[in-house]
Amino acid sequence: MKQLLLIILVLFIVSCVSPEDILVEELPKVEEVKEQPVEEIDAEPIQEIAKTTSCKFSSDCENGFYCIETQCKSIESLNEKKQKCELCTFKTATILTSDGETYTEGQGKGSYTYAGALEWKIVPMPKYCKGDTKVPITIFKRNYDEVFGDEVIVLKKGEKSTVLTHPLIDELKFTLEVIDITESCS
Repeated sequence: MKQLLLIILVLFIVSCVSPEDILVEELPKVEEVKEQPVEEIDAEPIQEIAKTTSCKFSSDCENGFYCIETQCKSIESLNEKKQKCELCTFKTATILTSDGETYTEGQGKGSYTYAGALEWKIVPMPKYCKGDTKVPITIFKRNYDEVFGDEVIVLKKGEKSTVLTHPLIDELKFTLEVIDITESCS
């Protein structure tokens, strides 16, 4: 009951005060903000930044870079930069596997071993200077059809990969060797 009387008393007092009697503090005026010139900074190209990032799988890399030989890189960074050169386009690579199989595959094509636990595909690549032919191959490591990691190895004609393994299958030891490369140069 005391609370009800207290509320009625407060309402009565407040209602007796006119709006003119309430002091309103005037807020300071906001001055117009002048736009300051932005200083331009020479930034490193993304490719250069990505080269210094170490990785185990391509999922460790950002901006669409691949994990190429434990470094985040773009496929374009594999080619030497020359002023003028005869440009070539990769057509196919003939690859010998440690399973004793020989494949002639184009960009985006490949095969697998150990019931698909390890899959390989040739990475699509841009034009490059003649004599600078490198074959980037993505190695996918799977577990029950789910890719849990991928990396890119780079091989030249006549070059054999290091032994590729699988963290869940101890007996899987696999290699790829580029026997021949077909290209078109202009």
